[in-house]
Amino acid sequence: MSLIKQITPVNEFVDRIEMNDTQIFEVYKQFLMCKEGEYLNIKISNTMPNEHDKYVMCGTVYYVDDTYSCISNGGLLSKVKVNLCVASNVYTLLSKSRVRKRNFVD
Repeated sequence: MSLIKQITPVNEFVDRIEMNDTQIFEVYKQFLMCKEGEYLNIKISNTMPNEHDKYVMCGTVYYVDDTYSCISNGGLLSKVKVNLCVASNVYTLLSKSRVRKRNFVD
């Protein structure tokens, strides 16, 4: 689970979501509406998921270094903290966390 640090519009259809752990995801606005301060569950898989309530992107890994892997998802780019193999096909699952924010009063 990662905290959304910043959301930047790329154009009228796509947002770039930057997480507090420096992962970055470009997503179609109409399919995943998020706000800064919300949490996202992130899962990377080599097989097509059965989970229908999540935002799923299919992509190809095009760059890997010691810390990050970069994925092209049909033109949408992602930078993830997972060590993957270059040219492998992966599925990225994003879903909003159900964690509630609690306001504590002293």
